[in-house]
Amino acid sequence: MLRRAFPPMLEILANPNKHPEMTPEGIAHFLRELLAPPIPAFLDESEILKLSYAARSRYKHTSIPPQIINVTEPLEHMRQQESLVNTLQQYGADRVKLPDNFRDVVRRKWNVQITEAEMADVLTFMATAPNASEWHSENLVQALEMEGNFAQNFDWAEVIEHLDREDFVIEGPAGLYVVTNAVHQGTQSSDFPLDRLWGGRWKYARSHWSVLRAYIKADELDITKELGIRKIFSSEDFATASSALKLMVATFETHKLISYDAVDALLHLSLEEGVPADVRTGAQQELDRAAKFTPELILCGALMTPQPWLSSLENIIENLFEIFFEGHPSHQMIFWRLWQVDKALVAQRFVDAFMRNPLTITRILDISQELRCLNDMLEVRNAMFVLDIASLAARREYLNLEKWLQEMINKYGAEFWGECYRFLKLKADAEYVASREGGKVSPMVSLRVGPVHSFLTVLDSR
Repeated sequence: MLRRAFPPMLEILANPNKHPEMTPEGIAHFLRELLAPPIPAFLDESEILKLSYAARSRYKHTSIPPQIINVTEPLEHMRQQESLVNTLQQYGADRVKLPDNFRDVVRRKWNVQITEAEMADVLTFMATAPNASEWHSENLVQALEMEGNFAQNFDWAEVIEHLDREDFVIEGPAGLYVVTNAVHQGTQSSDFPLDRLWGGRWKYARSHWSVLRAYIKADELDITKELGIRKIFSSEDFATASSALKLMVATFETHKLISYDAVDALLHLSLEEGVPADVRTGAQQELDRAAKFTPELILCGALMTPQPWLSSLENIIENLFEIFFEGHPSHQMIFWRLWQVDKALVAQRFVDAFMRNPLTITRILDISQELRCLNDMLEVRNAMFVLDIASLAARREYLNLEKWLQEMINKYGAEFWGECYRFLKLKADAEYVASREGGKVSPMVSLRVGPVHSFLTVLDSR
């Protein structure tokens, strides 16, 4: 009889309009008698806490009478040991869809401030549940805010750190949305660095991979609205570029891998030896797919990662760099961005390409003109490269060769003067060998009469 009457009894206790004549003394006496040994079998810890909650709720618009406090305070000590996760498990997702539903749950904790670790526990429970899409974490956070359960210095970045745990393995975007919705509600800030969620280095690689994989597939997450993330490139990086180049950039800004931390994490999980084999396999498959469909983001992201690089990463960079060097449709955009990221590295790769095949100097000059960086190329510490690109630039009327040679000799003296003679001899030898072998194409770009005349004029005047 008591079990059947228990739900309406809770409502009567909690609602003074039901039985206004009930006094605090009478309610306290009733509770003491009901909870005196032997306690009815159906009154487990959860039901006892409901009883205490109902009695206190009767006075939610006024101060709780001391008689009620005295009898319920020992019960509330039990509540402090009850986690919010356990409470939500008892309720289930179907009973807490709205903020007010969550407020009812939150009130059971009686203004206990939630810690970052507890919030991570709750998000883990929701995000890894089979019905993750049914848990409205943003409503829970709103309820906690309204009930004053957050400390002023509550740190959502620390919550994300606490998600680096073995049991936080989500199955797909639904689990990710549980976390992102909570963070968005909790921060109410457009510049919160949400990329901390899928980036960095996690202790538990399998958990990390589950988040990164879910992020890549999360169609409902609009990355253009996450202003706090680090992007591989953005329209601001191309402010002085052509309108065509700006339009090309815009097509990449909606892609998930525009996030530098996502690319960095993908490379780490794919290439590091310490990552579990199954995680590496899955990440490598995703990396191969990304390198095929968005090589622009993988190359730029890879070059932005701190050195020293793994040999496997070096190989990826080398292969992708070659694709754009040979004339990929996005090459102008990529070299524009790479030049911003690391001029010295790009220049050195141009020199390396030239040393392997001097005929690439024409391609290098083309790219230099697109980047408007011919002057920088002329400062590279490789005499043969500099002299060849200067000669070709003069041939195309991009450079006053005679004036430039005079400036260089004034700056570097006899050393540069000697390099010029070696350069001319190298060119002459290449032309001679090609002519002796039946019209064979020279392995170097030929010098025209004009540049040769400029060289001899300057050299003879010293």
